[in-house]
Amino acid sequence: MTCPLALPERKFERTRSAKEAARELHDAGIALAITSGRPPRGMSMLIEPLALQGAIAGFNGGVFVNPDLIVIESHTLDPAIAQQSLKLMLDQGLDVWVYTEDEWLIRDKEAPHVARETWTVKFDAKVVASFTDMHLAHAVKIVGISDDFALVAACEKAVQNTLATR
Repeated sequence: MTCPLALPERKFERTRSAKEAARELHDAGIALAITSGRPPRGMSMLIEPLALQGAIAGFNGGVFVNPDLIVIESHTLDPAIAQQSLKLMLDQGLDVWVYTEDEWLIRDKEAPHVARETWTVKFDAKVVASFTDMHLAHAVKIVGISDDFALVAACEKAVQNTLATR
């Protein structure tokens, strides 16, 4: 039988261990860098506890920021490919999120998984009526969303088949 307090205590222990490991690296003169599929802003809660001083890679290297979240380097999607990706996902029936260097854009705050992503990244999405050419010119990540996993898989194949070389 599991003690109801065991899980939170283990989580606290992992947090304490991570802070200690980060401090030990710093004391040894080793820079700690982190990367994630999250937007850089969605990792900001780690900067102070881990005393991060080096670059932070968001979107798996799509955007690099300093600990003050000032962008060092950004790899935006080609706007034509972003537009084509968006159309393919919407035509397949997926909801779509567009991320720029500093914004998470959605069309419906009540759409599936928005609440969970808001909790995960610790900031609210910006609701837009539609994704404009300006949004897509600054897109670093486009995500298709659905609770229908077969639909997501089919859409992934369609995007791969259409855009694989680009």
